[in-house]
Parts: sequence; structure tokens; C-alpha cells
Amino acid sequence: MHSEYCSFSGGFFRFPIDRMNDTNETAWNQRADNDTQTAAEWTVLPVFQLLTALSGFLSNGVVFLVFAVNRSLWTPFNVYVVNLLIANCACIVTQFPMDIVVSLYHGGWTLSEPVCSYYLLTSWYLQPVIFNSHQLIAINRIWAVTHPISYRGIHSTRTAMCLCVGVWIYVFVGLAPGLVNDTAYYRVPLQTPGLCNLNTEAQLHWALAVQIIFYIWPVAWRFLVRKMVAWLLMGHKGGKKKEQSH
Repeated sequence: MHSEYCSFSGGFFRFPIDRMNDTNETAWNQRADNDTQTAAEWTVLPVFQLLTALSGFLSNGVVFLVFAVNRSLWTPFNVYVVNLLIANCACIVTQFPMDIVVSLYHGGWTLSEPVCSYYLLTSWYLQPVIFNSHQLIAINRIWAVTHPISYRGIHSTRTAMCLCVGVWIYVFVGLAPGLVNDTAYYRVPLQTPGLCNLNTEAQLHWALAVQIIFYIWPVAWRFLVRKMVAWLLMGHKGGKKKEQSH
């Protein structure tokens, strides 16, 4: 199972790491060995997840409605923002309900195998879409700063929409082979208590490539873009000051 946070408008991230740590798995197996009926329990974690999901969906939904009803906000750049809001809401709706159920049972997966497959496919797909949607916004910003003339001449609402669709396709192409292989050949049986994970050990090279390309690199790129934009703006201001002094 993955860690808990989709990217809300505030910028939460999550990497594809197993949430089923040894402690949770051991506790679940002990309950199974003792033939003890495991009951749902509202501890701090599921309550926190529920509040986070509600606040995230409401905040993203309200911002989306603001863009939807105000035509003055229908600018090419805001297409990227709306794309990110859609990905955030999809992540919250498809993943958090099942995350909450799992936490209610102390990390044990009590749902069916088809639901497990659905959960894994959506979570492994939507999270990289969110990361790379952030990366697309960073690319847009560096394009606007470094090549303002071509940006104004080429960039349009249609261009932004095509680039956003391209991100969803790009992530799908990169993840589909590993997800299909896991579903068809490598999935850990659900007879093992408390497990609903991709079998990343069976496809270690693919999992490592996904981690680097779809998670680590977008974050690193955003950091680099911030530094580059700040450096370019400082250089631009410095040039203006020199011109004024002369």
C-alpha cells in the first residue's frame, strides 16, 4: 500500500513506497493466528485521512468551480491549473476511501481482489500524473521566462490542453507495461493477510525507473526551475539598474 497523500492545491506529494510496514503486517498476522475477529477501529490515522480527504476534495473542488464559472480566468496558463485540480480530485475520490478502510483494519486489506487491482492501478497511475502535471507547469514557466517571444506566439489554450493530455498519455505509456505484467503474472495473492501491493521485486528495474522518471525527476526539475527563474529575474533587474545608472 502506498503512503497517504495525494497532491492537493497546497502541494502534498507521495512516492510509491509500501505503506504496509513490518509492524502492521506482523500485527495483522498475529491477529489471524490467534483467530481473533478484527473489527474496524477509528484511530487517529483513519480520522486524519478522512479529514484530509474531505478538506482536499472541497478545496480543489471550490477552486475548480471558481475557474469554471469565471470566463475571465479561462487563460492558457490556467488550463494547467485546472488539469492539476482534476488529477487531485480523481486521486482523492479513487484512493482515499480505500486508504481509510485499510487504516480502519490496522493496515489489513479486507476488500476483494478486483478492488485491490483497481486501487493499485489508479494509485500508481494518478500519482505520477500529479507529479508530472507540476513538472509541466514548471516547464511552462521556464519557457515564458527564457523565450517570451515564442511563448506569446505559440502558447495558446489549445497548446496547453494538448500538453496536459500529453502528460496523461506519457504516464500511461510508461506505467502500463509494469502494471499489466503485475496484474497478469506477479501479483501477490490476497490469501496473505494484509497485503495489497505491487510485486515490485519481480520488476525491480521497471519500479526503479518509474521512481526516478515519474517521481524524483519532476521534483528535482521544479527545484531547478525555481532557482533558474530567480537567477534570470535577478539578472534582468541588474541589467535594468545598469542601464538607468548610465
